[in-house]
Amino acid sequence: MGSLCASLQALVSVAEESEDGGVEAVDARGRRLATTSTKTMTYAVSSDGRERVGTLRRELEHVKTTMTSLLTNAALEAALVKNPKFDVGKALAAAPRGEETLGQTVLNLSWDTSYVFDTYRSIGLGEDTRATARAAIVDALKEVPKPFAGALFDEASRVATYAKPAANRPAHISPKDVITLMNFVRVILRPDEGTSDHATDRAEAFERVCLPEFNSDGFMYVYASTVSTTPSASPASTPTTTPSKKNKRKSCGGPFERDDTVGVCFVVASADALDACRRARDALECSLNEKDALSKIARAAREGLLLDKLPSEALGEFQASVKQLLHVVYNRPERHQHVSTAFNASVKDADVEAITRAYASTLDAMKETEGIVDHTVSPSFEGSKQRVRYERRSRFNVLACVGGDFEIYLILKPTVTTRAAVGLCNRLCVWLRVSEPELFVDVRA
Repeated sequence: MGSLCASLQALVSVAEESEDGGVEAVDARGRRLATTSTKTMTYAVSSDGRERVGTLRRELEHVKTTMTSLLTNAALEAALVKNPKFDVGKALAAAPRGEETLGQTVLNLSWDTSYVFDTYRSIGLGEDTRATARAAIVDALKEVPKPFAGALFDEASRVATYAKPAANRPAHISPKDVITLMNFVRVILRPDEGTSDHATDRAEAFERVCLPEFNSDGFMYVYASTVSTTPSASPASTPTTTPSKKNKRKSCGGPFERDDTVGVCFVVASADALDACRRARDALECSLNEKDALSKIARAAREGLLLDKLPSEALGEFQASVKQLLHVVYNRPERHQHVSTAFNASVKDADVEAITRAYASTLDAMKETEGIVDHTVSPSFEGSKQRVRYERRSRFNVLACVGGDFEIYLILKPTVTTRAAVGLCNRLCVWLRVSEPELFVDVRA
């Protein structure tokens, strides 16, 4: 611990002298330490010695964003400028769920692919169902003073849809703010943290939060709760089995213990909107059930994309090779979203972190040659981002393919043949592309 602290202090000193605020990194006893700085704050991260600088930069940015969401930029920057003795630690401890939210972000860096690709995860859902849910959210928000947005999500923080009032600007929520919001509601709805609406005996929370991309200097208020297909039933009446971490659904006897439950949140600008948000939640639940949309959303969230249930037309002649697939991520940067499959049953919980980090490593490795000029040849050659990368590792292989507006990443068993790996990738690309209307939230709607 002493050597770690000494190394961090050295990095802080370097960061304070740095004029560009860029990431500084050193290796110390098998760990890689890095910092990045603003005018008043220095952020540091310690990670595995094999971590690439690009990954560290992304991790530090998420930590900065979370800190801003809890305290606002005004507190972190303006307050420190006015008073160098301003205690950030005390301010964080006083923030609603501050330490828990920051801790969840650190955990997410190794488990949640949103923090790798900087795009939020969506739930595959029929276009009609998603449109119905979006319209129901807009109607429910009419009950709320100063509404900003509403969203439906699952226990794994995947978004089913979100909506904003027609006259509200900006028309869409920044993907970084969606990721920040999903992280925050995950924490405030925990059984040991959230409160309960005594009228319905369901978990709920109403807390302030900053959405940095929208306004880094001010707070909004978030109401988070759940809606269900059987709202009158006791929360413990239809328990589910405890799922594995690898399938991203960590049931702990809380608000998502029942399979027919979906999360809901409303973001508002009024601190006095709790009762109105409760009424809006009840109206939304009633509307979704009347239109038979809530059961479809809950089922889609529960089932997800299962590798062994992909349609035969998706894989064609490579259908038999699906057993070689361990996990798939399909990322659409322009949509600011990605979808992923459930993990293959053979994947152990301990391997999920390794796979998530493999995605980050591969993503950054493909960018290493971008903009690098090779003067050893004539004429000089400027490198570009890799389009295809295939890595054989001890426990699994990684195949990445980057197109003009999409990215696909496959984790495969080490026994897979190159032909099968490439064939699976090509077939999945075509099927996923065609299926996009049902895979992603239509942010243009």
